[in-house]
Amino acid sequence: MFSGKLPQVLLQSVVFIASIAGAGRVFAQAPVVTELDPPFGVRGATTMIRGQNFVNSGLKVFFNGVQSASASSSAPSQINAQIPANATTGPIRVEQAGGVFTTTNSFEVVTNQPYVRWFDPDSGSTNANVTLDGLNLAVDPLPAVRFGGVLSLSVQPGAGQNQIVVRIPANALPGPITASNSFGVFTTSSNFTVFGSGPQILSFDPPTGAPGADVTVNGLNFIPGNTTVRFGGTNAPSVNVTAPTQLHVTVPANAVTGPITVATPFGTNTTATNFTFGLAPQIAGFSPTFGPVGTNVTIDGANFVAAGLRVSLNGSNIPPAKVTIVSGTQLRVTIHTGQTNGPFTVATVYGTNTTTTDFIVTGGAPQIADFSPSSGPTNTTVVINGYNLIDVTNVAFGAVRTANFSAVSPTQITLKVPAHAITGPITVQNPYGSFATSTNYSLPVIFTGLSPATAPVGATFSVLGTNFTGATALRVNGTPTPFAFVNDRQIDVLVTTSMGSGPVSLTTPAGTFATTNSFVIQPSADLGISIAPDRYPIAFNEIAGLVVTVTNLGPRTATNVMVTAGFPFNFLQTGGTLGGMVGTVTTNESTMNAEVPLLGASNSFIFTLTARAIGLATNTASASVASATPDGLQANNTALTALAVANAPRAGIRQIETNVAEFYWPSNWPGFRLQTVLQFPAGVSWTTLTNPASVTGTELRIQTGTTNPASFFRLIR
Repeated sequence: MFSGKLPQVLLQSVVFIASIAGAGRVFAQAPVVTELDPPFGVRGATTMIRGQNFVNSGLKVFFNGVQSASASSSAPSQINAQIPANATTGPIRVEQAGGVFTTTNSFEVVTNQPYVRWFDPDSGSTNANVTLDGLNLAVDPLPAVRFGGVLSLSVQPGAGQNQIVVRIPANALPGPITASNSFGVFTTSSNFTVFGSGPQILSFDPPTGAPGADVTVNGLNFIPGNTTVRFGGTNAPSVNVTAPTQLHVTVPANAVTGPITVATPFGTNTTATNFTFGLAPQIAGFSPTFGPVGTNVTIDGANFVAAGLRVSLNGSNIPPAKVTIVSGTQLRVTIHTGQTNGPFTVATVYGTNTTTTDFIVTGGAPQIADFSPSSGPTNTTVVINGYNLIDVTNVAFGAVRTANFSAVSPTQITLKVPAHAITGPITVQNPYGSFATSTNYSLPVIFTGLSPATAPVGATFSVLGTNFTGATALRVNGTPTPFAFVNDRQIDVLVTTSMGSGPVSLTTPAGTFATTNSFVIQPSADLGISIAPDRYPIAFNEIAGLVVTVTNLGPRTATNVMVTAGFPFNFLQTGGTLGGMVGTVTTNESTMNAEVPLLGASNSFIFTLTARAIGLATNTASASVASATPDGLQANNTALTALAVANAPRAGIRQIETNVAEFYWPSNWPGFRLQTVLQFPAGVSWTTLTNPASVTGTELRIQTGTTNPASFFRLIR
């Protein structure tokens, strides 16, 4: 069952309003409309609005902006609203305490014109009956009803109060149903499908084609899966009905010129005009294969016809006046001004074919197809192959011209590489233009120097010369080394510890070439650094030290050695000292810096930092070193160490035997000693027990006599 207009409501806007009730907050919910039943009506009638959260508090209902005089909510899911006397077709808006909702679909306000709510069935054969339900249908006079624009000759009242029964006319067409009276016309949004009508052909396109071509046929009553098409009596291999009014069909291989026939189980229809069948042109060859403008060329092949004939050279059409059909197997064309080297293409209404070889237009700008060899020194003989080379006036290697060349034919030149030529493209020129190769002719590398010829690790030096273009590899002392191509005359190289001193070699398309002089790596310093705490773990509020050791592994003396180190955030730095070394120490909020003017090879110094532990945490301390002297290995220029701050250990005591006690504390707290005193007034001196502590499991233990009951003991580091 299909309805002309479906009751469909979408959320458009919701506004929430909050109200205070007593001590708590109550939110009135916004209304939500899900259905209008029915979605049409006459003025003064009542329609039902279904949805959610409906209340009578502040309830207002508007029909296309006109307020209903009577609207009430009988339940949270239902509102009954009277259609205003001056309402018009449009959306319904519901307002109440808590929000507003406006439908996106319109409510149809019906006056005296027909309105079709649904029709049943949605398809049928001619002379069958269809029931229409809606408004202003079963009133006298009954409305006129059309199927796809064709008038029904039988309209009768139906069983329902607002129903009519309509007979499908004999010549009905697929499409919407329309109902009309003197007050207006209503058209259904969905189509009615008519069965039993034979196909009709209105047009087809294109009017000509070759085997495999796609033809579009427009008409009526095409049935998917049950429609056949014939070209001059030959069935098409593929028929695709995309709509009752259109189909696509493939031209069969053995089709003949003639009408197109479309058949369904309900009938057959044939075009009044013919579809012209033909084969795509074929090209066997052409002669001559080159020549100037005005040359007559004969093209041999098959299927050359006048219908849609078009001949082009390299994509440029030859004027029709310069194309002659000698026969179905031969064409004669004249080369036109402005045309360039390329293939011939012959096209007709039946297809297109293009030659696999080019026609060369002589007297035009030169073109280079290839050259050989691709590299070599000056005075090398080079052969250039291409087109329009007979009248070349200038040849250059990388912008250096040569006068030593000769045109062997319109397609070939031989020449000598001139003195002072540089790596670059080969350029040829004639009175009609010039052409430069996309690839270079490569000449041997010529070195002029290394700048500087000696440098430390980490520095950069330049290789100078010419013909560096296209360089693919560089080696120093035989070691492959990364490089940066600056231009044809300069390449930059970063000095690394792995390359070593020695000659520089460069590989280009012309070969591999080496300098006669060597690059020498200057000696550098190698600074190493380590860091370690003077105790682990560290007791809370205890002053701890970080010992930073810096060593110059050589071979050069390091100058302006700068050390940066520091405790993490849970320490308060108290100072720093240099052990046995001339230098300066500076402190900022988070780090300490030590600077030593000179540090000889194989020498070292210690930088000690102290700080008070002010927070319980496990963190990491770091240290780094740098100098003004190049450092050949920077991987050992930084160091890390762990620092743990915890509450100091407490000693326990247990009785071993009469007058013998054993004191114990965790063994992971080394450096602590046990002290005793007989009295405990202020200012007394504590005595350290001399008997050593022993390690038992996870405990450090000391045994001592306890003959004096007034003895006191403490654990201290």
